[in-house]
Amino acid sequence: MIVNYHDGVIERDGQCFKLDPRQVQLIEFFLAHPDQTITRKTLSEHVWQSVFTSDDTINKTISTLRKALATQRDLFIVTIPKVGYRFSVAAHVSLKIRPAQGVEIELSPPETQKVTLDETSHNSPGSDSTPVKGRLNATVVVVAIVAIIVVGVTVGAGYWSSMSPDKSPNSAMPNSAMPNSAMPNSAMPNSAMPNSAIAQPSSSQGKAPKQNAPVTLAVANIELAATGIVSAAFTEVLRDQILNDLSLIKGFSIVDTNVATNAVQAQAVKASVVLKSKLLLFDKKGDKAGDETVKLTLQLIDSASGSRVFSTVIDTTMKNKQTLLAHLGKQVVAAVKLALLHPKLFKRFASALPRLSHVEVEQLILANNHVQRSLPKALEKALDMLETLNKNKPDTPQVLGLLAVAHIQVKNRLSGQYVSSIHQIRAFAEQALALDPSNFDALKALSNYYLNTTHLKDKADHVINAMLRYHPDETAAWRFRLYSMVLGARACGDIRIFVDSIPPGLFKSVRLKVIRQILDTCEATKPSVQVEQLWQQRKMDNIGKTHKALPSNLALFSRVNDFVIEIQQSRLNLRPSPILILQMYQIKLAMGDIAGARIIAEDLKRSVTGYWLRSANLIAQVYNQPSLHEMPPIAVQSYRLLDNSTNLYMVANLVKNAGKPHGQAHAQEALLTYLEHRPEFEAALNTREESIVLMMAQRAGGKIQDSQQTASRLSRQLLRYRNNSPESYYFWNLGWFQLISDFYCGADCQPLELAQLFEPSHRWWTDGIGILRIALAPWAQDPLVKDYFDKIEQDRLRVRARLGI
Repeated sequence: MIVNYHDGVIERDGQCFKLDPRQVQLIEFFLAHPDQTITRKTLSEHVWQSVFTSDDTINKTISTLRKALATQRDLFIVTIPKVGYRFSVAAHVSLKIRPAQGVEIELSPPETQKVTLDETSHNSPGSDSTPVKGRLNATVVVVAIVAIIVVGVTVGAGYWSSMSPDKSPNSAMPNSAMPNSAMPNSAMPNSAMPNSAIAQPSSSQGKAPKQNAPVTLAVANIELAATGIVSAAFTEVLRDQILNDLSLIKGFSIVDTNVATNAVQAQAVKASVVLKSKLLLFDKKGDKAGDETVKLTLQLIDSASGSRVFSTVIDTTMKNKQTLLAHLGKQVVAAVKLALLHPKLFKRFASALPRLSHVEVEQLILANNHVQRSLPKALEKALDMLETLNKNKPDTPQVLGLLAVAHIQVKNRLSGQYVSSIHQIRAFAEQALALDPSNFDALKALSNYYLNTTHLKDKADHVINAMLRYHPDETAAWRFRLYSMVLGARACGDIRIFVDSIPPGLFKSVRLKVIRQILDTCEATKPSVQVEQLWQQRKMDNIGKTHKALPSNLALFSRVNDFVIEIQQSRLNLRPSPILILQMYQIKLAMGDIAGARIIAEDLKRSVTGYWLRSANLIAQVYNQPSLHEMPPIAVQSYRLLDNSTNLYMVANLVKNAGKPHGQAHAQEALLTYLEHRPEFEAALNTREESIVLMMAQRAGGKIQDSQQTASRLSRQLLRYRNNSPESYYFWNLGWFQLISDFYCGADCQPLELAQLFEPSHRWWTDGIGILRIALAPWAQDPLVKDYFDKIEQDRLRVRARLGI
C-alpha cells in the first residue's frame, strides 16, 4: 500500500482511494505518532487546527480513512473508548519512507524502524513541547504542507449534529414499607395516601451495576443486509457513534472489536455481553428532502453461553441522513442501557415500545425514578418529562398511569403551579385503564384514590383484586390489600390469613415476623403489654432502623402501645418528609408535650407550604395553639373543602367555633356549606372517622335529627363488631368511636361504661384528646366523659414521665 500525499491518494490492492485534504492531514499526523493514544482534543487542535469540530466530524473522517487503509476495520486505526484513537503500526506493519520520491510512504510487513514519539516525553501527542525521536523526511513534510495549502484547508464542519446520551444515572428508591397512615384512629388530616403507599421498586430496580463490576460490552460490526454504498458508509459511522456514546455511560466497560459470529461461540471475546446488529432496510425516498427509513435489529449475546439476552428492532424515519444517524444512534444506546442497566424496570415498561421509542421509554423510567424520590425538585422534573411525553404520544397507557401516580405525589408534596386534584388523578388512571386494564401504575393510583375518597372506599377492593390478578409478583399490590384491611379494621384473624398467603420473597422475613407477632397480640389478654415487650426486644436486638423491621405506617403497631413517638422519631431521623413532621407535631400535641410541639412548629414553618401548612394550622387550632402563619377569620373560604373527602380537623375547628359568640355566624355558614357539598356515604365501620365528622357537623349545624341517625347507624355497626370479634374491637381502639356515637345517638343509645369500651392496658392519649374535647363538649360535665378525660390525662403524664418530658 502506498500513501501519496501529493495527489491525496492511497493505492491498495490495485485500487485507488481518493482522500480529501483533511484526511491527508489526519494520516500524516497518525504516521508521525504511531502506537500513541491520541485524544479527540489533540486531533481537533493539530489536524483541524482549532477550527471548531464535533466528535461526529472526527468520527466520519476517521471512518472514511479506515476503509481506504484496509478492509479490516481496526487493522490500523483503533478506537480507544472514552479517550480517542491509536494508529497501530508495530502490531501489523512497518513504515518505509522513500526519500527519492519524497511524497510516498510505503506500508509493508515489519522489517525496519518505526516512527515513534520520544520515549521520555509525557506530554500529549502533537503538542508543541513534544520532541519527536524519528521524524518524517523533511522533504515529505514540506511537500505535504505545500500540497495541503494548494488543495485546501478544510472540509465540512460537521456531518450530523452531536447528541450525547443522557448521563444522569437513574435513581431508584429502595423498597419501602407499607403506606404511612394517619395517627392511630386517623387523627391526621384525611389526605391522599402518601408516597410510600405507591409501590417502590425493589432495591435492585433501576440501579446501574456497581462501579467495581461494570458490564463488559463488546460492540460488533453492523452487518449489512441492505444494499448500496451509502448504506455501508452509514453503518460504519453509526457504529463509531454507538461506541463513543456507550463509552460515556456509567456502568459499561466497552470493548471495541470486530466480532465474528463464531468468536462468540468460541468465547474468544473477553466481554460478558456482545452487541450484534444488522441493517435490514435502508430506503431513501425522493432526491433531496425525502425520508430516510432504517430498520435495524439488535441482539445482546451472552459471551459465555452464546444465548440471546435481549433482542429488538428499531424502525425509524427521518428527513435527512444527519438527523437519522444521530436519532438512530441514540435509540441503540437507549435500548442497550434499558436491557443491561435497568432490566426490571424495562420489563415493566417494555409494553410501551409499540408507541414509544427506546429513548422515550428511557425517559419514562427516569420520570418514574423521579416520582419515587418524591422530592419537590424531582417531582417537577418528572411532571415536565411526563407531560412532554403525553403531548407527543397521547393515549399511551404507561405515560398516563405514571402521570396519575405523579399527581398523587404532587398533591401531597407541591403547591403553587403544581396543584393537583384527585379528579386529575382519577381521570389519568381511568383513561390509562381504558387503554390497558392491567396497567400497574393506573391500578395503584386508582386504588389510592378509592381508599382515600369517602364514598368510594368500597370500590377499592375491586381495583386491588385486579392488581393482584395482573401483578401477583408486585409487592405493592399486596401492601395495598394489607392497607385496605387495616383501614377497614378487619378482624385480626382475617389479616393473618392474608399475611400467610403472601408469596415468599415479596416481604422481608423480619417484617413478616413482626407483623405476625403484632397480630398475635390481638388475641392476648393484655395486647399492649406484649407489643411493648416486642418493641423493647427490638431495641435490645439493636435494630436501629425501625422501618426495616416494623410496618412503617404504624397502622398495626401503634394501635395498642405508647412507643409510637419513639418509632416516629426514628423514622423522621432516617428520612424526613412533610407528613412525618406533621405526624410528629400532632403526636407531641396529643401527648401534651407543648414545648416539643412548638419546636416542630418552627421546623414546619421553614420546610412545608401549601396543603401541609394549612393542615398544621388546623391541628394547632384544635389544640388551642397559635397558628403557624396568619389565617383569615373563619369563613367558608378559610378552609379548602377537599374533593370528595372529609377533613376531621377542618370540621372540628368549625364545630369548635360554632359554639363561640364571635365566630358562630361564620362557622355555621361554613358548616352548612360543608353539609351541602359533602360526599354521600353511609355510616359504616370503614368510614367511621368520616361518620364522626358528619355527626359533629350535623349537630353543630342545627341538623340534630340527621346527626342522631348517623350516630345510631355507626353505633349499631360497632356493637355488632364488638360482639362478633371482641379481641379485634379492642385491638383497633374502636371504643372511642363507640363512646362518641352513643352520646350523639341520643335516647336510642345508652353509652357503655369505660370498662366495656377499653382494655385495662389501653393507652388513652393515643386517641387524640384535642378532637375528643370538641366532639364531647356538649357532655363535658357527664361523669362518664369526665372519667374518660381524667384517664387520658393520667396516661399522658405517665408517658411524659417515661420519656423525661
